Amino acid sequence: YAYVIAGGTTTGPVAQLMYENATSDRLPVYDTAALPGGKQVASFEKRDGLDAFYWANDTITCTVVADLPKDAMQPVARAVYQQLTWR
Repeated sequence: YAYVIAGGTTTGPVAQLMYENATSDRLPVYDTAALPGGKQVASFEKRDGLDAFYWANDTITCTVVADLPKDAMQPVARAVYQQLTWR
């Protein structure tokens, strides 16, 4: 699941980054500001046939959405998190 950034857009306070792998599978990542109080959370959800990994820290809230199993989603979400929160 080697994804690279393929593009992105912003709409108000929301950024959408699009990642793509060698077989053109796309993986959207939605970024917003931190939760009130800088609350830190991480959660994996399954809804309507899609999987989402959601996390928030003191600076950013991100959601990665894909039709991938949890064990495939976590490394992708971890890599995105590291790239977006690198300090």
